[in-house]
Amino acid sequence: MRFDYLHNSSEKCITSFFSANVLSATRICIGLLTICLIGSWPINPFFKYTYIGGTPLTFPIVFVFSLIYVSHFHLACGKGEYLKKQYWIKYKRTDLHPMEETLSFFTYSLPGFVLHTLFIHLILLPLFILSAVASGINLNLFWIAVFVLVVSALIARLIGFLTFLMVGYWSLKSFLVSRGLFIIYFFLSGLIVPAFNPIYIIYKINKQQRFGSFDINDFHIYLSFAIGLIIVLIMFCQILILKNRKTAENS
Repeated sequence: MRFDYLHNSSEKCITSFFSANVLSATRICIGLLTICLIGSWPINPFFKYTYIGGTPLTFPIVFVFSLIYVSHFHLACGKGEYLKKQYWIKYKRTDLHPMEETLSFFTYSLPGFVLHTLFIHLILLPLFILSAVASGINLNLFWIAVFVLVVSALIARLIGFLTFLMVGYWSLKSFLVSRGLFIIYFFLSGLIVPAFNPIYIIYKINKQQRFGSFDINDFHIYLSFAIGLIIVLIMFCQILILKNRKTAENS
């Protein structure tokens, strides 16, 4: 039961790593990212780009696409949208309480979320490496960019799970809440403080490689914000789990 999130594709598990729906979505993700890599691959030798003071755009294109698409995939996983074969069917909150809600959040659900996030990015790592090599990104900045992808995907996963705990699997309200929070974090957060936004960090890394202007303080600000947001999301998830358990016991 402790590792049921690896193989259990029943309604008792919101998202199994190796269920047919999740594997299909993972293959689509790999295919789209491969197309993105091939389509943005530089057609000229690297020295021609450095001669004109620039670098190929393969890295920012691949990383920004992965940041948005893979994070959205994890948002849907956290909310249970891959639960059924026809996951577009509109689910509503019922008496169904999956293992992510009935078992310990800190020993079952959260480790599963982290492992699945790492697993997906490990599969995509060769594509990330090729895109970084094509754009001449140095090793330190590359790992910072990968870290931003992983953390952002985990945040999206927690946002999806929090939405599930609040309003259920699939409904108009559930869709609007989850996508609204997704848009706020991935797009609108930069309007408050640019360094809060993961896309901005990827942009700054690419700009540094071109013009030598990356400010590590931007990454420190993003890191502090992301860690704080993860802690807040975990806290709210735990509170809602306990609340839902108490409601189920009293009903």
